[in-house]
Amino acid sequence: MTLVSALQEPERATVTEARMTARPQTTVLEALAGRLAADPDGPYLDFEGVGYSARGMDAESNRLAHALARLGVGKGDRVATLLENSPAQVVTFFAALKLGAVQVPVNTAYKGDFLRHQLVDSGSKVIVVQGDFAGRVGIGGGRHLFLECAGSGRPVVVFEAGLRNRGDIWSVQADEGKRRTMVFPGVAAFTRVCAYDRPGTTLGADPFSRSW
Repeated sequence: MTLVSALQEPERATVTEARMTARPQTTVLEALAGRLAADPDGPYLDFEGVGYSARGMDAESNRLAHALARLGVGKGDRVATLLENSPAQVVTFFAALKLGAVQVPVNTAYKGDFLRHQLVDSGSKVIVVQGDFAGRVGIGGGRHLFLECAGSGRPVVVFEAGLRNRGDIWSVQADEGKRRTMVFPGVAAFTRVCAYDRPGTTLGADPFSRSW
C-alpha cells in the first residue's frame, strides 16, 4: 500500500498538488553553479573558522579534479577518502562529481583487514588521505602498498624510490655524524609530500619491504 492510497481524499489532493507544484530538482553541481553566478565571493562554507567562498570551493575542487584526472580517474570510478570531517571532504566530493566519479568515504578508524576490505570491496581507483598518514593500503589481488604522507600546501610532491633502492631513502640521514635535514620531513615543512614504496623497493633484512 502506498502512502497516497492510504490517505483520505482531501489529503490525497493536497499531496498531489504539492507534487505538481514542487520546484525542479537541482544537482549539487548545478547548485554550486547557481551560487557562483549569484554570489561567487560570499560565505559558502565555514568549518570551525575555515571559510570558503563559492569561487574558492570551485577553484579548489577544480584543481583536485585535474589531479585525479591525471591519475586516470574518470566517469564511474570510485575515489576513496580517508579523511576526518573537514573542508577536504567537501572539496573531494565536488572534485569527484566534476569527473563523474563517486566519492567513497572510509572510516579513518579502520586499520588492517577492515581498511583493506573497504578499499577492495569499493573498487576504488585512488585514495585521498588525511594529513599525516603512514600505512599499508590494500590495492587488490592480495597486494599492499606502503604509503606515507605529511605536510600541507601546494604543489603536492610525490617521492618514489627507484627499483631495488631502500623504501625509506627519503627519511634517513645521508651521512653518519653530520646533521642534515632528511628529505621527507624537510619538504613536509613547507608543502604536502607523499612517498610510496614501489614494488621492488627494500627496507632491510627485517622487514625486507613495507609493500608486498
